[in-house]
Amino acid sequence: MPRRISLGLAIVLFFRLLFSEAHARSNAAYCFPATPGVSDCLAGRFDQFWRSSGGLPVFGFPITPLYDAPTREGLVLAQMVERNRLEYHPDLAPPYDILLGRLGEDLLVARGRDWRVEPVGLPKMDCWHAEETEHTVCDQEPDLGFLSFYRQHGLELGDPGVSQREALALWGLPLTEPAIETNEAGDKVLTQWFERARFEYHPGKPAEYRVLLGLLGREVWGAQARPTISYQQPPPPIGDLPRVSATPPPPPPVLETPTSEIASPTPSSTSVPELASMTPSATPAPTSTPVMPSPTRAPTEVPAPAPALEPTATPPAPAPARVPMASTVTPSPTPSAKLTPAASVEPDDDVLKQELFELVDALHQEAGCAPFVRDNLLEVAAQAHAADIAAHKRIDHVGTDGATLRERLARIGYPYNRASESIAVYKTPEIAVHFWMDEPPNGPHRQNITNCQYTDAGIGLAYDDRGWRWWVMDVASQRPGS
Repeated sequence: MPRRISLGLAIVLFFRLLFSEAHARSNAAYCFPATPGVSDCLAGRFDQFWRSSGGLPVFGFPITPLYDAPTREGLVLAQMVERNRLEYHPDLAPPYDILLGRLGEDLLVARGRDWRVEPVGLPKMDCWHAEETEHTVCDQEPDLGFLSFYRQHGLELGDPGVSQREALALWGLPLTEPAIETNEAGDKVLTQWFERARFEYHPGKPAEYRVLLGLLGREVWGAQARPTISYQQPPPPIGDLPRVSATPPPPPPVLETPTSEIASPTPSSTSVPELASMTPSATPAPTSTPVMPSPTRAPTEVPAPAPALEPTATPPAPAPARVPMASTVTPSPTPSAKLTPAASVEPDDDVLKQELFELVDALHQEAGCAPFVRDNLLEVAAQAHAADIAAHKRIDHVGTDGATLRERLARIGYPYNRASESIAVYKTPEIAVHFWMDEPPNGPHRQNITNCQYTDAGIGLAYDDRGWRWWVMDVASQRPGS
């Protein structure tokens, strides 16, 4: 009998050792022993993401161990690197399970700079003009400079080469025009800020080092004490990242309000992605940012389009009358007296959307604005996007068909002057609104509620396969004379 027990124990120990070695190999730490002052390592999914998305030139060295970072959604497993913050969100499908902080915007806000009022740029030949923020990215020399560097790096989303959406997911949208600024080293250099990065141009350096990235992670972390190492193990690397089809899937059907006569929007024929805050993330966004650290992307401010950008295909159906929200919501039935306290009745979606709208409208008026009008066209756009991102569990202001908010509003015929969008994944309207308002006064989500330039609002609500609620709020104002 003792021999049998010993044999059984040996077999158990053998398989435990085999599993431990396999797990250790999959989570083997990537350290930098030859680099003075760098004592932290990357491991598992964090290491895989770091390597596949640009490595040392893009992210820099790790400056903290894995730690439990507080976010609006609770604690998340995170690691700070010299130029950004990596966060693990196991509830999001790869490759969006690792989200990046929107440290560019975070630092601008911390320095009292509101990118929404920064001087804008004009479209230029051989440059990229981001219509969402009205800023332009160009090279400083032929095929060398900010634009080339931007397009040479991106998150691995499965596209051939480095696509625009992959670059956008890594860097985010431009938030400023290039300008001479003093960096942390005291050098005066040409600088341009993005949602997740700060580009610096150093003309006196060799060509491969003329575009350098600001050490945003170090600047954000500052003199904080070293964090407590998380008790959680790093998530293991994943296999082949799911590749995204070159042909985007059709968007989910639009869930129209009872008074809407608008047909479901047709998929956009172009794929012009944008970033989080917003927000993940958000990239998520996000996103995002969260912000990113939160998985929601930051809202995207949309400037008025030039007349030439108006759709030239089949014109949209006539817009239905704009009506207050109460007229589009079916009143909740009076509860039966026979219901016991144990009989939990979930409010229907129209009631939940009305609750969120009323919370937002009250805060809008509290900021000194006229009451929001709940617009049917914005409602259609918000509901369609909520259904889309919930079905794919993907926090993003770009739909799976590649359409940005600007394109989604244009194709349903909303004549916007300004527009923006907020996303949240929370159980109740109260928590979602609290998340949006839990920002500085010039925070992008908060501005979507308190900015009096926005006069109309539309609310979307959809559920993923876990039953989680995905909220989308589109706010906008119409062009004069519309």
